[in-house]
Amino acid sequence: MFAGNPVVPHVSPNQPHNATASDGRPSPWWTVDEAAAYLRCARVTVYRMIKSGRLRAKKCGRDWRTRQEWIDNGALLDVE
Repeated sequence: MFAGNPVVPHVSPNQPHNATASDGRPSPWWTVDEAAAYLRCARVTVYRMIKSGRLRAKKCGRDWRTRQEWIDNGALLDVE
């Protein structure tokens, strides 16, 4: 039986990304929670940026994934 809140990884912009791929290397794909922590905004803000086209992301099953280089290299587009 599940008790309590699920554990959500915290990513600080001042610390390296800590999610790992199956071979032990850092994962290039970030979850919405990781992107929100990096951008210092709420999860809903990241979802809104994806929906509006301001943040490039890919759908992976039910989840959205983005990459740090997409954020750092201007993927936050100005959409009117």
